[in-house]
Amino acid sequence: MKQTALIKRTLEVYPENKDLLFLLEAMPIPEANAFNIAYLAVLSKGKLSQSDLTTVYAAQLQNKLSPEETKQFITVLKKYPKQYQRCKDYIKLAQENLKTLDT
Repeated sequence: MKQTALIKRTLEVYPENKDLLFLLEAMPIPEANAFNIAYLAVLSKGKLSQSDLTTVYAAQLQNKLSPEETKQFITVLKKYPKQYQRCKDYIKLAQENLKTLDT
């Protein structure tokens, strides 16, 4: 119920901020780790950057999700394809940068 109220209020205050809506919908699915990452980013910088969104996305993927949680998370990702694609691109870039450390 709290998540629904927060999303509703966010839509009223920030109706065009799809990144924020994506985070609010995706974070509560497994646990609060992703929320803490986003909260600390906003607290320290006053905003969320693309790297923060990717960190939240990666944190979600590290948790062992139940089949129902996995379905919920995939539904949220499909609802926000632009944010999902940016996260995938950023993670791919991070992987490529990590590969250079192996050489």
